[in-house]
Amino acid sequence: MDHPSFSREQAILYVASALALALLFTTLGLFRQRTLRKHLAEQSRRISESESMLAEAQRIARLGNWRYDLVTHKTECSTEALRILGFDPKHAPPSYFRLLKMVPRAERALMHRAIQTSLHNGIASDVTVPVEVSPGVTKIVHATARPKKDASGNTSSLFGTLQDITWQKAAEENLLAREQLLRALYDNMPTAMGVAEEAGSSFRFVSVNPGTARLLGLLSTPIVNRVLAELPLSTSVVDFWTHWFRHGCNQTEPFKTEQHNDEMRRDYAITLVPLGGTKMPRQFCFLVDDITARKEIDAEIAQGRRLRAIGELVGGIAHEFNNLLTPIMLKVELLSMEFARNPRLLDELETIARATRRGADLTRRLLTFGRRGDTNLEEVQVLNIIRANFDLLRPTIDRRISLVMNLPDTLPSLYSNPTDLHQIVLNLLLNARDTLMEKLAHDATNSWNARIAVDGLEQFSGADGTSPPSSRPPLRWLRLSVRDNGMGMTADVRERIFEPFYTTKEVGKGTGLGLATVWHLVTRLGGKITIESEPGTGSAFHLWLPVTSAKTTSPIAKPPAVGQPAKTCANILLVEDDELVAKTVLVVLRRLGHQVAHQANGNEAWQHISTQPAYDLLLLDLDLPGIGGIEIARRARASNYAGRILIASGRLSESEIHELDTLRVDGKLQKPFDAPTLSKAIQDCLAGRLKP
Repeated sequence: MDHPSFSREQAILYVASALALALLFTTLGLFRQRTLRKHLAEQSRRISESESMLAEAQRIARLGNWRYDLVTHKTECSTEALRILGFDPKHAPPSYFRLLKMVPRAERALMHRAIQTSLHNGIASDVTVPVEVSPGVTKIVHATARPKKDASGNTSSLFGTLQDITWQKAAEENLLAREQLLRALYDNMPTAMGVAEEAGSSFRFVSVNPGTARLLGLLSTPIVNRVLAELPLSTSVVDFWTHWFRHGCNQTEPFKTEQHNDEMRRDYAITLVPLGGTKMPRQFCFLVDDITARKEIDAEIAQGRRLRAIGELVGGIAHEFNNLLTPIMLKVELLSMEFARNPRLLDELETIARATRRGADLTRRLLTFGRRGDTNLEEVQVLNIIRANFDLLRPTIDRRISLVMNLPDTLPSLYSNPTDLHQIVLNLLLNARDTLMEKLAHDATNSWNARIAVDGLEQFSGADGTSPPSSRPPLRWLRLSVRDNGMGMTADVRERIFEPFYTTKEVGKGTGLGLATVWHLVTRLGGKITIESEPGTGSAFHLWLPVTSAKTTSPIAKPPAVGQPAKTCANILLVEDDELVAKTVLVVLRRLGHQVAHQANGNEAWQHISTQPAYDLLLLDLDLPGIGGIEIARRARASNYAGRILIASGRLSESEIHELDTLRVDGKLQKPFDAPTLSKAIQDCLAGRLKP
């Protein structure tokens, strides 16, 4: 059989085709291998990126993982887990027992028990323990453990996480401390505070502090989750709070107000804060302060300021009146001496003199409001003061009025000015007498017994349990009460009763200065005065006076008198800016035989004294144009002036008296004065006998 033969060209063609197919398959294999290599590289990149993101997430969350192989007993830890535990990730992970020793002994058993539970029971466990990562540095770590089983179902390893929760624990403790502080404030603050919500036509208390129970007077009654209308409160009290709660609940912004409750006679500062939101029923927070005591104190302070302002005003007016009364008194005496043989004219002059003396007495009472204090203090038996005033009043009082004194013999004495105490007691007794006489005039049947009672006791606190202000710290307090069953007072009258010139008496029957003087003197003593009074039932004036120890500071000792001995006639410089006073005093002094020069300006007077210091006596007013009388006295004492200094003034404050004593002035003369008083003051001053 013949075999087909191939030509050379055919053979080459067949070989070329085979080689082309082989090359194609090789090229396809290489392309596929390249594609697979790229795919593997992309997967590797993604895995690396995922691992990096997981590591970053663990770092941010402070969360790491660990694995413990039960076969090899080796521990594997993630980088973050090692960082949490304080180990270098480049080194081998610590053993289980080394990790266990990092836990404080008291917590070690707890952690080991959790691991054992996962191993033996095959259940997950977790525990929070402190871990000492380095000496003095402890972290709070939350650890979890999950068992891993092999194909046969046996536990082959433990896998878990470690999370650093130190900052969370610190935040929780800080939050807990704040919550405890807020709770302490909430429970102990005097302000009534809580949350309430609408409950039909009333309101339900969702939460209240103890201050709310005190405010409502329900200390033994549960309030939380109770409706306001169901609580054991009077209808008017329920209506009062329901009205304001409803008003605050309808607001969109915090609401504040101050309101007075007539039934309880209390004042409240109310703050209502709507809590907002769409939650129904609507809720709001309330804060309520009982400001009754504060209101009373504010009213007392306002009254004190008003009275002091009025006192300064009337004191200034009275001082000017003194400058008018002084020349009148002196002129009347000069005219009396001039026309001593004219009885009719003398009678007329005596009328003027009596009116002038009454005016002088009135100005002295007015000047009481301008005085700041009195240095002539001594130990005074209050019992003797009241008895003396009873003895003074009893002969002149209507016999239908009985005087009752309920005072213990052990009543403490006061270190005070006796004249002031006499004036306080007498004015209160006269006020009680006047109101009783008014009631007796209106009650024709006299079916009641008119009565004035004075009682007293010693106590260790002032009015309302507080100590009134005092410049001398009190050891204890003396409370005196002057009571009458006369006409009584309305609230409007009680509010103004201590104002100067305010009186409820008919025109011509009262000056309105008696009780104003009492208020001023009591306040100056460091005490307090309050009133209880109702129309038709009478009044009670309560005085709290500080019982202080005697003065420990001795008065400033005066040096021996300087200058020439006293003589009948002296060389005097009168420094007085009021023309009427100056002219009259000049005439009187010259008639008394003195040589007198006059200066009306303080600066000019001092220049005159500097050039002519040979005066026996300087008669100085205090209020002068230019430098004042005190400054002239100061410069005179610092210079070569060797004579006497006599101050003539209608009003001296405590500070001025102290400064004049420091400057060693030889005497102080109260305006207005008459000629005999002026003459005696000058002679005593020249002789060094004049008392300040």
